[in-house]
Amino acid sequence: MAGETVSDAALTVKEEMDRVMKRSLDYIVFEMSESKFKLIHSYLKTIMAQERLCNLAFLIVEREVTEITDLENNIDMFASRKVSNVQL
Repeated sequence: MAGETVSDAALTVKEEMDRVMKRSLDYIVFEMSESKFKLIHSYLKTIMAQERLCNLAFLIVEREVTEITDLENNIDMFASRKVSNVQL
């Protein structure tokens, strides 16, 4: 600073302040981006969990319907109807 004039020193201080402000702003933007990422991530996890629960419920209902239904009887009825409709 010995050979610098007052305007050079002021310019250096201004440049340093600009650098500090830019770093601070970059950090704030990074924190906001990370926060948004966390929100989106938790939202997607929630949606996926809900979808899995719905699919699981659907599978349970299908299994119950399958257990109730007499498949052998239905297959025999279907086969007898198709045989009677066949023309030789």
